[in-house]
Amino acid sequence: AVYDGKITPFDYFTAEKISPDRIRKMEVDKIFSRKDISKIRFEEKWIWDDKRIEMRKQVNSITLSYDVFDNVGKLRGQKPIFKIIFR
Repeated sequence: AVYDGKITPFDYFTAEKISPDRIRKMEVDKIFSRKDISKIRFEEKWIWDDKRIEMRKQVNSITLSYDVFDNVGKLRGQKPIFKIIFR
């Protein structure tokens, strides 16, 4: 969907739009690989409906990340690839 322009990715740190061509280039240049995506972070809003007595969840954004390791192979954390914001 990102490559087809159906979903717009954003830079995690600057919130600037990233073009599908740039994402494609990042993958071709091996900055990341789809198979290395190790974490999907959801930002959500939970809403209580008094009338139905139920909780609803609204997903506001999704961030895709991959693991980053130090020179001895120890996990240092995750690096965000891009963020998808739902409005």
